[in-house]
Amino acid sequence: MTRRACLKLLTLGISFSAMAVDSRGQSCANKKLEVAFVEPSTIGSFSDNAYKRNLVKNTSICSDSVLVHVKDGKHSAQDQLVLRGVLGDRIPPFRCSDLLNCKDPIRLLDIHARLEEQLKGKPLIDSFRDFQQRSGAQTPTLARVGIFRNAPSASTFRMKAAIITAGQDIDVSILFPEGLPPGVSPSLDLCRNAERNDCGETLPKPYILDPANPVQVFWNLPRGLHVIYEAKPLPGDTVPVRTGNTTFVLSAHQSWTPELLDSVMVSWSALLTDPKSTPDELDSYLVWLGRQLSEPAGGRQEP
Repeated sequence: MTRRACLKLLTLGISFSAMAVDSRGQSCANKKLEVAFVEPSTIGSFSDNAYKRNLVKNTSICSDSVLVHVKDGKHSAQDQLVLRGVLGDRIPPFRCSDLLNCKDPIRLLDIHARLEEQLKGKPLIDSFRDFQQRSGAQTPTLARVGIFRNAPSASTFRMKAAIITAGQDIDVSILFPEGLPPGVSPSLDLCRNAERNDCGETLPKPYILDPANPVQVFWNLPRGLHVIYEAKPLPGDTVPVRTGNTTFVLSAHQSWTPELLDSVMVSWSALLTDPKSTPDELDSYLVWLGRQLSEPAGGRQEP
C-alpha cells in the first residue's frame, strides 16, 4: 500500500467509523451511519430491535435501527421518544399519544420525515436537494474529504461532530461529551479547511490526549470545514497515519445566528437520514456547507 493510499483511509464518524464504540459498547453495524442520539427527556421504555439494546441517554441511533416502545406494564400514552441530530439539533418528539400508542416501530424514514417537516420553516440555507439542483444534479468535484466514501475502521472510542463559531477552541468535552473511555489516550490529527484542502496530501501531526488533563485540543479554528482523525501506525509500522475513525467540525462566520446555524443542523440531519443519500452526496454537501459557513450569512457560495 502506498503512503498516499494510507493517508486516505477515511469514513463518517459522528462518529463516522463503522463499529466505533463508546464506553457503554454502543455501536452501529458495518457501513451503517450513526444518525441521531437519544435525549434524556425521553419518557417510558424504548428499545432498538435491530441492535437488541435498550434506549438510554446518548444511545446511538443507526441508519438501520428499528425503534420500538417497550410494553413493560408501566407504559402509557404519555410516553415519548426524543432524539437529537448528530450536530445537536432536536428532532420533534415521537409522542405515543400521536402514534396509536407507538404501535408501529420507528425507522429511518420516520425520523427523516420529521426533519423534512422542520426544514419547511428554516431560512437561508439550501437543503441538499436545492444544492443538487443548482449544481446541475451532478456530484461536484470539490468533495475531497472522502469521509463517507472510503473504508471504515474499528475503534475503541467515538468522537462527536460539532458546529461552532469561528475562532472557538475545540476541547475534550466537545469531542467526548461523555468523557474518554477508561484507559484510552487517543492520538488525534486535524486537517484544517478540508473544503479547500486535500486532506490526503499531507502527513498527520498527531496530538495525544491525556485523559487526566482534558484541555483544549485544537485552538482558534478558522472558518470552514475541519476534519479530525484518529492517527495510529499501521500493523508493523511506527509512522502514524490517519484512520477511518473520524469526525468533523463546521466553523461558521460570526454573522451566522443561532437560528441560522440550527437550519444548518436540520439540513444536515435531513440528508443523513434520507435513505436515498449516497456517500458522494454526503461528502459533497458537507464540503459545500463548509464553504457556505465560511462566508457572511446571507451570501451564497455556488457549487
